[in-house]
Amino acid sequence: MRIWMVALLGAMTALPVMARAPFGLQWGQSMAGMEQVEAGNPIGVLSIENPPKPHSRASSYWGFGTSESGLQKVVMNSIEIENDAFGTEGKALYASLVNALLGAGYQEENRLESVGNALWNEPDEFYQCLDYDGCGYWIWFGRDASGDTVMVKIEGVRRGQGRVRAIFESPKWNTLVDASQQQQAARDSDAF
Repeated sequence: MRIWMVALLGAMTALPVMARAPFGLQWGQSMAGMEQVEAGNPIGVLSIENPPKPHSRASSYWGFGTSESGLQKVVMNSIEIENDAFGTEGKALYASLVNALLGAGYQEENRLESVGNALWNEPDEFYQCLDYDGCGYWIWFGRDASGDTVMVKIEGVRRGQGRVRAIFESPKWNTLVDASQQQQAARDSDAF
């Protein structure tokens, strides 16, 4: 009996440990079926159709990673918000996501909430301003104890229309991006 217990414990320690990611996903989980964003770049994108724990206001999820690293970044796009010239609905969804993240253990690192800095400065031009470079930002940044980072932002599409996007990155994401850029630079140098 002891031999079986030792064998079982040995097998369990050999299993890969995957950290918790948002929406019931796991950092490091398979990226099978991913598409390459650009030729030669090992980082790919995967449309996540049915995450285990979906958000009620999400319309789509994207996963990013490599075949070796597995999932290392998740993007949630909200349903498109329409007929909301003053940004009331978008701001409410943004605030509910930020509050949920704070409740889940994320700590605020930064917040930029400003509109009307250029061209579109009327209260009913909220989304137009967010869509115009330099006019405004509605972004929150957080980090949890394990080093996962998140950015929640409102994006403008046109007058009265926008969406909220939440971008989650594992602690390994920046290292993965750096390695990918170094590989691409080496390939570019080798091209001559």
